Amino acid sequence: MALIEVYEEQYLGLVKGINEKLDKLSSVPPSSERWNGMIKAIEQDIQVAEEIQSKLDMEVRRLKGDSKTAFQTRCKQYRIDIGVCKETLETHTRQTRASRDPNADREELFSGATANGNSEEYRINLTKSADQRSRMVNATSRLEASSDRLKESRCS
Repeated sequence: MALIEVYEEQYLGLVKGINEKLDKLSSVPPSSERWNGMIKAIEQDIQVAEEIQSKLDMEVRRLKGDSKTAFQTRCKQYRIDIGVCKETLETHTRQTRASRDPNADREELFSGATANGNSEEYRINLTKSADQRSRMVNATSRLEASSDRLKESRCS
């Protein structure tokens, strides 16, 4: 059995296991130890699947001819499958956070943006933002002045 077939077999088995775990996840009570353990296991399995996928990609690059094209198509589908697994996992975790705390999304979005978070980091980011804004205003005014001079030279 070629190395590429071994990687493909490992990948398919792993993705099948991930999908089974994702299906079981909806029947487990959120925030329980079992649920948290399943989330961690799924995340680890996704990471391993991505590693196998990258190894598979490297092996496909070595192929030649029609078999290379066929494997490239399958690898593209495998990447899509991993993306779907990630999205499904993210949906489960997001729904669980929302069911526990309706303000969880808002807090996640604004984390670090208040004095309750890392206020020094927040102040530095505000300073950087103000510096960038002033540089942009200066650049815009110089650009407008140059545009005006070009327009005047064309009219003359």
